[in-house]
Amino acid sequence: MRNGKDRWSIHLRAFRDGLAAPWNGFRLLRGCRPLWRFAFLPIVFNLLLTAVLIGGIIGSAVLLAGGGGVGLLVAIAFAVIGIATIAASWFLFQAALCGFFYARLARAVELQLGTRPADLRELPVRREIIDGIRSFARLVLMKCLVLSLFLVPLVGGPLAIAGGVVVDAWFFGREFFQIPLAVRGQDRDALKVFTWRHRATTFGLGLATLLISLVPILSSVLLTTSVVGAVLLRRRLSGEPLCAPPVLGVIVPAADAIPDAGTGPGR
Repeated sequence: MRNGKDRWSIHLRAFRDGLAAPWNGFRLLRGCRPLWRFAFLPIVFNLLLTAVLIGGIIGSAVLLAGGGGVGLLVAIAFAVIGIATIAASWFLFQAALCGFFYARLARAVELQLGTRPADLRELPVRREIIDGIRSFARLVLMKCLVLSLFLVPLVGGPLAIAGGVVVDAWFFGREFFQIPLAVRGQDRDALKVFTWRHRATTFGLGLATLLISLVPILSSVLLTTSVVGAVLLRRRLSGEPLCAPPVLGVIVPAADAIPDAGTGPGR
């Protein structure tokens, strides 16, 4: 039987592996220049969407500063609604526009690593859009439930903040793993099984991309490298080779893949 210390060690190692995904993705892009032509457009779209988001927040702040008395309350309400609408729009457009280019980048990385084109089967666009909307709706519901913790005296605030981080990290990790799974024709049901089986890695990847998304401009580049890192993670966790091109000598070989805490002789 695997003792508790070994289990926590495996969990921690898998979590660190997820955290390192954006950096490993950058290392691959840095050593494989042909892939940058697939990474360029999502970076540009991310920059444009971030500029719109920042502009909308600044506009809401100006509206808020111009209010007074009852007008101030109205301004606050409009500002909160405006920021929430802008943020939701940013997420949806980011998922729709950048998601298309992220999928192209993931496919290019798979081919670069030696995957046969016949093994890459993209899901129908309509199904991806519907799944994306459902996923976003679930996120909103979970966020509302977490925010309700603020109503609990004393401990409600810290619990809500911690719960919000956990929910966001899990959501981000699932969404970034969905990209390499989708280019292989695997749907949300397969994503659910995969991410739960490798939950520590999913949390690590999600926390890394969540923190990256909070950094303007730089996030445009690092979120794109996170897609490459997610492809490498999926292959590694699935036991597929990572070192087809010479540049991947810097990546840990598949033979040393981290065993997930949910599998092994102790289960």
